[in-house]
Amino acid sequence: MSNPAAKGGGIVYETIREALILTTGYVASDSIIIKNADQLQLWVAFTKGSSNGVRLKIEYSDDDSTFFQESRYSLVGTEFQHVAVIRTIIASANLVISLPVAAKYVKVSAQAISSGTSTLLAIKAAKANL
Repeated sequence: MSNPAAKGGGIVYETIREALILTTGYVASDSIIIKNADQLQLWVAFTKGSSNGVRLKIEYSDDDSTFFQESRYSLVGTEFQHVAVIRTIIASANLVISLPVAAKYVKVSAQAISSGTSTLLAIKAAKANL
């Protein structure tokens, strides 16, 4: 695991997942250290193949043991309801996902939406201290 450089030290890249075939069960990456980062981007390279797409779960931790999945909320009546976020990509693409940084560790879990052949996913993290 690599740490971002000291403040003003630029950008550090770290592979989270090599280009591997996806399965229909979630597979979690190893966590990466982000504790000194100001900014974090996930560079996602997805090849759809014959699957219907991919699901991604992004989780954060302060101790590399207990992880918390990102969430969103919606207003229902007078209450804010929180739900866990699952990101979906349904077409082959090279995407950047920019994420807030307020944790020490992050990991990404991936799952093929349906079984198929030639469905690949690679993820690289860009951790910045600008």
